[in-house]
Amino acid sequence: MTKTNLGILSFEFVSCFVLRISCLIPVLTVGSVLVQSGCSPSGPTRYHLTGKVTLSGEPVPAGQIFFDPDIAKGNDGPAGFAFIKNGEFDTRLDGRQHIGGPHEIRIQAFDGKPGNELPLGRMMVPEFNTTAELPKSNGKQDFEIPKK
Repeated sequence: MTKTNLGILSFEFVSCFVLRISCLIPVLTVGSVLVQSGCSPSGPTRYHLTGKVTLSGEPVPAGQIFFDPDIAKGNDGPAGFAFIKNGEFDTRLDGRQHIGGPHEIRIQAFDGKPGNELPLGRMMVPEFNTTAELPKSNGKQDFEIPKK
C-alpha cells in the first residue's frame, strides 16, 4: 500500500478516518429517529390524578390503584395506575396517567408491613372494584373501600 504524505497526516490515515465517519452517519441518523419517536407522546391525551384511598374511613397503608378505561361505555385506551402510600396516591409518582371518562377502578389494599415475597405486606381485603367518571383534566378523586 502506498502512503502519500500530506504534511503531518498520511493519506492512508485520512481516508480511513473519512470512511469510518461516513459509515457512522446512517447509524447515528437511525438512532436519532428511534430515540425521538420514543419520546413523542402518542395516543389519547392523558391526565394526572391524585387522591386518598380509605378502608372503613381509615387510610390504606399501602397498595395499588388501577384505572382501566370502561370499554362497555365506549372508553378505550391505555390503563393508568398509581401506588398507594399512607392512604394517598399520585400518578406523577411511580404511576401512569389515565385518559379520562368512564373507568373501571381496581384497588388492592395492603397492610404496609413488608415480608418475604410481600413487598407491600398482606392484603387487607380482596381486590375492590368500582367505577368512576374520571376528569378529562388533571384532578383529584378519593375512593372509599367499604369493609365487608
